[in-house]
Amino acid sequence: MLSLGQVFERQYPYLQTLKGQAEQNRMSNEGMFMLLRSFSLLAMGIGIIGIVNNLVVGFIQRQRVFAMMRSIGMDKRQLTVMLMLESLTGGIVGGLIGSGSGLLLLYGCASLLQTIDLPVRLTVHPDQIVAMVVGGTVIMLLASLSPIMKGTKMKLVESLKYE
Repeated sequence: MLSLGQVFERQYPYLQTLKGQAEQNRMSNEGMFMLLRSFSLLAMGIGIIGIVNNLVVGFIQRQRVFAMMRSIGMDKRQLTVMLMLESLTGGIVGGLIGSGSGLLLLYGCASLLQTIDLPVRLTVHPDQIVAMVVGGTVIMLLASLSPIMKGTKMKLVESLKYE
């Protein structure tokens, strides 16, 4: 008994089983999601650079204010605590807003995919949301180390003259 592939071998037909089609579809989806993950990592890297930049520029703009606070009695430890608390609250608020807007986008994309009948399920585990908030806070705290180091080493007279 001859198979269909043998009967039509001179016509070069494209034959593929359902199992092969499903495997090819899975590999295609995997490649697409890998590309999306790499874009997400790139955006996260750009965001981290932006956070560090904003903290450093904010410190430079407020350098004279910090010098005045130090000249009227604030010590280096209080300045460090103030900058750490500022970055801690910024990290928590940023992490909450970022994860909330990410969830809204995820649910929007999930409903769009459902509308066009694509069988892709998008879900986020609650542990991932906690990890996003904690990650944002840790990144903000680490980014604040540079302004804190500059704040502890700043010279009061030079900083008060700074315009």
